Amino acid sequence: MPPIWWLVDKPVWENQWPLPQDKLVALHTLVQEQLDQGHLEPSTSPWNTPVFCIKKSGKWRLLQDLRKVNAMMEMGMLQAGMPSPTMLPADWPVLIVDLKDWFFTIPLHPDDRPKFSFSVPAINNAEPTQ
Repeated sequence: MPPIWWLVDKPVWENQWPLPQDKLVALHTLVQEQLDQGHLEPSTSPWNTPVFCIKKSGKWRLLQDLRKVNAMMEMGMLQAGMPSPTMLPADWPVLIVDLKDWFFTIPLHPDDRPKFSFSVPAINNAEPTQ
């Protein structure tokens, strides 16, 4: 996997948003599952973006707000052979695939991994943020 092209070298740090206790508990569980599966690894990166949970179909899902990180990436052209969405007829059928946990299985170049870091706040401030 080649490294991502970045527009800047300066780290992006966005503080974690406050989360209610039920979402914090779910967040800890979801992150631990991803750590156990080897999809996440502990980090001391200077980059940070907020994470949160939503409940969908009765199950908690981990989400990461990567808007500020995405803004620092050099984006390429639209994939060759793919039409611009504005060129599709209004009644054209479109398939939307929900990737759910697949994001955490996409390998990143080792140089890019720290840029996708996030912190997990402690429940009731009982321990330091991870």
